[in-house]
This record gives sequence, structure tokens and C-alpha cells, in this order.
Amino acid sequence: MAIVLLLTTAAIANSPAPPERHWLKFDRHQPAFEGVQIVQCESTQCQKPVLIMRYKTCIQTGCLPGAALVEHMSDSRVKLWNPHFACVDNTCFWSFRNLDLGKSHNFNPNLLKIVAQYPDRVRSSSVFKLLTPQGFDPPTDIAIAVGATDLRVSQTTNKEKYSASNESNWANLAPLAILVVSVGSELLIAYFYFRRQHPTGSQMRLLLRSVLMVHLFSLAIVWASFPALAAFRTTGIRTAGIAWIAMSFVYGLLVTGYYTIGKQPKKISTWVSGTIWFWLLSLVVSFCCSLLDYGVSLPLTTDIFLPAAWILPTSEIFIWLYEAWIIYAVNKGSIDYRQAICLSFCTNSTSFLLGLGAIEIGNYFMRI
Repeated sequence: MAIVLLLTTAAIANSPAPPERHWLKFDRHQPAFEGVQIVQCESTQCQKPVLIMRYKTCIQTGCLPGAALVEHMSDSRVKLWNPHFACVDNTCFWSFRNLDLGKSHNFNPNLLKIVAQYPDRVRSSSVFKLLTPQGFDPPTDIAIAVGATDLRVSQTTNKEKYSASNESNWANLAPLAILVVSVGSELLIAYFYFRRQHPTGSQMRLLLRSVLMVHLFSLAIVWASFPALAAFRTTGIRTAGIAWIAMSFVYGLLVTGYYTIGKQPKKISTWVSGTIWFWLLSLVVSFCCSLLDYGVSLPLTTDIFLPAAWILPTSEIFIWLYEAWIIYAVNKGSIDYRQAICLSFCTNSTSFLLGLGAIEIGNYFMRI
């Protein structure tokens, strides 16, 4: 706990000031752009424009010709504080230091505009002043609405994001509420599903314990592991996600072996305590992976990643089959694999739908 609490302080104390970091989030309801340019202007009418950075192709009328002041660097070449500008789908990440951009030009982030080439035409924003995050604050969000002929820019600072996330007490209670709804619904479904077979008391307790234990273990996979494989994740986060998925397979093999090998009765207390120790070990491994992001770490964009649209279905299918595996391994004397697959599908479908409902209710309370 001391290491966890002091890590951020140590990182700040031993690291130079981070570069400025900004998210450019284009309207997702519009087609993906073919290229983006960041242009510096001398006035609000954008006299003497200078192409600062660009991503991919922008060659139609309205784009700024010539080479960019700073070229994009791939993840394999980029260093911690080199200028960096890369996009995936409709989202871009931009980081820089004024010193780097000022080597060949007096960079002034007060007057900028964004130019994007789309299949039908080139759209550009009005000149705007770039809001700068302070110190180790999270990056600024630059939301870009795509109009019929132009781009409209709005910015959100870290303080505004923090205040917006705390407008309602629901924002702080949402994860706990979703956890309670998810666990409670799965146990209830498992109870009524298994009661039709008239199990003994020990069989029912073992089944409910197995549903509870594997669900608490698999929640980290749904909430963290597969999302960690998406674009714009740092090396530490992505490594931790892969490590947790790998350890879930190890956990499944250990549980299967424990309830398969030998003829001695298997003590539930041994399995439960072993599972808790395995959770703790998984958390330690995840923490060690996070040390890869010591100091300032840039989001990865060019490495292999899981597309955003695939994260939710992939994680749900994985959890459905994974929980069925563990439930069957623990209760194979009471249910067969078909029943385990059906039970896992029912419990996960119910918790998923109730979770969506809880999120919608939470969003409603945040709006009022």
C-alpha cells in the first residue's frame, strides 16, 4: 500500500515536466477522415499559416501544402518527449513541447486551427486558443463537431472534467451499484436454475460459491483486461490486461486440476482461500506491469490493438464461456457441461441487461 500511495509522488519528483497532451475527438456520427492537419496562424484570420503537424493525407483544396514542421513519429520511434500526433478511427492524440516545436519556428499555441480531409470535401475550424493542461494533469479534450462545410471546436479542461464527473453522487456510487446488481442477479438466476434439480444443501452452496467466486474474478476481465487491449493504451496498461487474461487461464487450469485429480474429497475452504490468494497475486502482477508507465507514458497507436467495436462482444463471449468452464469444473458431479454453458449464458445475459439499465438510470439522475 505504501508503494502504491507513494508511486505518483515519486514519479513526479523524478520526472521532468510532461509534454502538453491533447485528445482530438471528431464526431463519431460522421465518416472517418482521410487526413488531419494542425495549423498555426498569425491572426484570427489565419494569416501566414504554418503547418505544425499532420496525420496521413490532406492534399485537396483547403489543405496546407508542403512538409509539416514536425513529422509524425511511430510508436516504435517515438521517445518520451518527442512530438507525437496519431489517430485511430475518429480520435487523435497530440503531444508536444514548445521547445521541440520551436526549434525551427516560434510556435505559438494561442492561434491554431484544424483542417481535415473527408471523402466529400475538406473542412476546417475557426482559429482557436489551445487550453494547456497544467503539470501532470490529464490531457485536454478537444471535441470537434463535423458540420456540412466546417469543423466546430470545443475544449474541456481537467478541472471541468472533474467537476462534471462529480455533479451527482451517482457518479461515485455507480461502480458499486453495478457490482451489486451484477453479482446479485447472477446468484439469483443460478439459485432458481439449479433448484429444479433438487440438489442437496452442500451441492447448492458449492454451486452458488462457484458462481460468486468466478464472477468476481471475471469482472476484472470485462472492466479492465479487454478494454486495455484497445488503441491509445499505454504499454503498462496493455501489458497488465494481457497478463490478467493469461492468469485467468492459469486459474482455470488450477481449478480444473484441483477438482479432477485424485479421489480425496475436495474442501471448499481450500478452493476459496486459494482463489483469494490468486486474486492477490493477479493484482500484484498488474501493479508490476503498471511500473512500465513510470513517469510519463504516451498512448500506443500503431501496435496491434483490439478495435473499439469488438471489445464488448469479445469480452462478453469470453466471460460466458470462461464462467461456464469454471462452474462445470467445480460442479461436474452435479451438472454437465451443457447445463453449465446454459447457466452461464443466463446469468451473464441477465447481469449485462441489468447493468445497461443501471447505467441508463445513473445517466438520468446525472442529467436532472
